[in-house]
Amino acid sequence: MTTNTDTAATASIQASARELKLPIIRTQASELAADAERASATYLGFLADLLEAEVDARTERRRQRMINQQGLEIHEGDWITVSSRRKKVYKGQAHFTPARFNKYRQGAQLDLNPREKEVFELLEAAFSQYHELARSLKADQVETYRDLVKLVQTDLKDVPDKAREIVNMWVDFFPEEYVSAILAGDLGSHNKQAEVYGYLSLDRRVNFFKMAVARCLKMGLTGLTAGSFMLGRFIQETHSISFWNRLSDREIGFLLNEWVQYRKYREVLLDVGEHRIARARKILVEGPDQDLNLGPVDGKAFMELKLSRKNLVNIASNLEEMACEETRFLCEMLQKPYSYFYDYRFPWSLNPLKKICVQEGLPLPGEDDV
Repeated sequence: MTTNTDTAATASIQASARELKLPIIRTQASELAADAERASATYLGFLADLLEAEVDARTERRRQRMINQQGLEIHEGDWITVSSRRKKVYKGQAHFTPARFNKYRQGAQLDLNPREKEVFELLEAAFSQYHELARSLKADQVETYRDLVKLVQTDLKDVPDKAREIVNMWVDFFPEEYVSAILAGDLGSHNKQAEVYGYLSLDRRVNFFKMAVARCLKMGLTGLTAGSFMLGRFIQETHSISFWNRLSDREIGFLLNEWVQYRKYREVLLDVGEHRIARARKILVEGPDQDLNLGPVDGKAFMELKLSRKNLVNIASNLEEMACEETRFLCEMLQKPYSYFYDYRFPWSLNPLKKICVQEGLPLPGEDDV
């Protein structure tokens, strides 16, 4: 029988193992503990088995590596630099010396001959004109979503107000194209997609999710097939009470399930390595469902939803048939008293909730309030 103490211990072990990068202990501690209990193993025996399993896994990972004639080892996921000019592969991430023109643009004092000086001045003028042109673009002049992402990440990187204006207007002009681009997203593109999403206003975020969820439900898309967990990545961002109040119970349930699946993807990626996306994809497609243990810290990510007073019982009852069990648990957890998430005795614990309440213009709920 699993007790609350066991649950807390499991969560603590997983958090510590994640920090120490011990994937086998993080994923198999409970199973090995049960085996040890059945075998009446001593504490030292159990600890030895646990560490042996971790060492065995690391030994196996070491076999999955490349070794050149000089004995240099390259593991899957390691940074390498390929030089097409020299036709060589170098271990590590290259750090390039800035070109002379870049140094010139940054104001460095260079020893230029007359010809170089003339060319650099012409290039500087052309470069400045290009930047002015890019920053003067109107939303309907940006043809594709890919162009929009590139514009935001490069030419408008230092002018966030302009980026916000362009992104919101572009989504107004091409709402269907935006939804299609997100649902066609691939693993490894979450950060740049989230950067663009971060500029969207409340109205546009709500409209996007309503359109995206409707299309997913119609076409049977979820998780990996719904933009490679992109919806779950987006919903992880902080959203206001007003945002949650404008979504239906079914829409909220679907998005919570997408968040759970995104978290499972992150767990898989943590196990196999941040750079081994292809391996993670294979596990997600072919492997069994990844278990996910949720605790109070996860519930805090949806505190605005809890404060919105949406009916979480109805949200749970409106979950799709194939929703993860962890999503149902999340809905149940959010119905617990606020003292489950925050220790009202300590300001450092309670201050995050106070901050949310101040931002939302709400009184601080009591510790026994649900």
